[in-house]
Amino acid sequence: MPYLLFNENGNRNYIQLERDLMLTLGCTPDCNIILPDSSRSHFRVYSDGEGRWLVENLAPASGSGSTITPLGNGDQITLSGMTITYLDSIEGTGAAPFSGTITLSAGQRIRGYMVSNLLNQGAGNRIYLVRDQKDKSFAMKVFDKTVTSEESEGFLNEIDSIRFASVPGIAPYHACGVIHHNCYYVTDYYEHPDLAFRISSKAPMEQREALGILRNIAEILRAAYHETGGFHGALSPSKVLYDSDEKMVLSEYGLFVWKSMVLNGGRAFASPWYISPEEISGGEISLQTDMYSLGVMLFQMLTGILPFHSHDEGELLGMHIYKPFPLPSERNPNVTVSSGTLQLLLKMTARDPGDRFRTWDDLLDAISYAEATRQLENRPAVSRTAVSEKSALRLKSRINS
Repeated sequence: MPYLLFNENGNRNYIQLERDLMLTLGCTPDCNIILPDSSRSHFRVYSDGEGRWLVENLAPASGSGSTITPLGNGDQITLSGMTITYLDSIEGTGAAPFSGTITLSAGQRIRGYMVSNLLNQGAGNRIYLVRDQKDKSFAMKVFDKTVTSEESEGFLNEIDSIRFASVPGIAPYHACGVIHHNCYYVTDYYEHPDLAFRISSKAPMEQREALGILRNIAEILRAAYHETGGFHGALSPSKVLYDSDEKMVLSEYGLFVWKSMVLNGGRAFASPWYISPEEISGGEISLQTDMYSLGVMLFQMLTGILPFHSHDEGELLGMHIYKPFPLPSERNPNVTVSSGTLQLLLKMTARDPGDRFRTWDDLLDAISYAEATRQLENRPAVSRTAVSEKSALRLKSRINS
C-alpha cells in the first residue's frame, strides 16, 4: 500500500492509502485534511480500483473543470504552502502515523456501500448515511479510535457472533470492517424518533404505556439471551430505535465487551445515567445488569426525571452505588403508580444483582402483574395511597438493606 507524507504542526506524518479510502484536501470543514484558505482549495486522492492512485484537482485555478492525474512514487501535491508527497514506502522518513480522525468523503465506496453524507458526530464516533447498489439507505457507524490488528480482529469476531444469530428486535449488522485503522459496521437506517426523544417529549407517561415499552424491550432481550447467551450491557433510551412500522429495535447488541475493553480502557462503556452499580464497581456483568438499566428507564418514563442527577460524573456514579434508589413520588410528587409497578421498579433496581429478577421470564411475569394492578390516583387525602406508599417504603428498605 502506498502512502501520503506531509508535515503538520512541525510533525512529519503519513497516511497509508488503503483500499476504499478516499481523501479530500481543502479549506472547508468537510475535507479530510483542512488547509488554509486558498483559491485552489479542493483535491481528492482515490484509487481507480486497479491498483493506481489518482489525484483530482476539484478547483483548478483556470476554472476549466476538474483534472485527474495518476500518482507515481515521489510525486508531490502542493497546497497553500503544504507539500504532500506520494510514496511507495515511508521507510527511512522518520514519519509517524497520522493520529487525527479521517472522515469519510461523500461518494466514497466501501464494500458495496456509497457514502452519502455525515448524519451525526458523537463522542468518539461518526454515523454516515450510506446507500447500497439498489439505492437503499443504511447507517454506517465508524469508531474514531485507531485500533491494533488484534483489537480489530476482536471487533469483527464480536460482530460475526451476533450477525448470524438474526434475533428479531436486534438491529442487524449487515457489514463490518476496518478503514484507516477505524472499526465500522453497517446497520439499518432508522429515521423515526428513538425512545430518548419520545421520553423527552412525552414523559411522564401513563403507566400502561411505560409498562408496554418495558415489556417490548424485555421480550427482545429474552429472545437475544436465549439465542446468544449474552446481554446488552449499555442500555439507554438512545439505544431503543423504531423502524418504519413502529416496531422496536435495540442497537449495538453484543458490542459491550469490545467497546469497554478497547474504547474505554477496560471500564464499562455505559451511560453514567443508566449504568448499574456492578458495572461501576467492576463486578460481574449479567442479564441483571440490563434489568437495572431498564429500571432506570422505567423510572424516567413514569416521572419524566432521572433517579440520580449530577453534573459531576464521579458523583453521579457514586449515587448509583451508595444512594437508595428513590420512589417515583420522591422525584415527582405529581406522579403515582400502582403497588405492583412500585414492586417491579424496586426489584429491578436493587443494588445487589442477586436481589433482582432471576430470569427474563420472571421479569415479564412481574410486568404482567403490574399491568393488572390499578394505578393509584393522586389524592393525598385517601388513606389507601398513604398505606401503599408506606408499603413501598418498607419494600424499598428490605431490598436496599
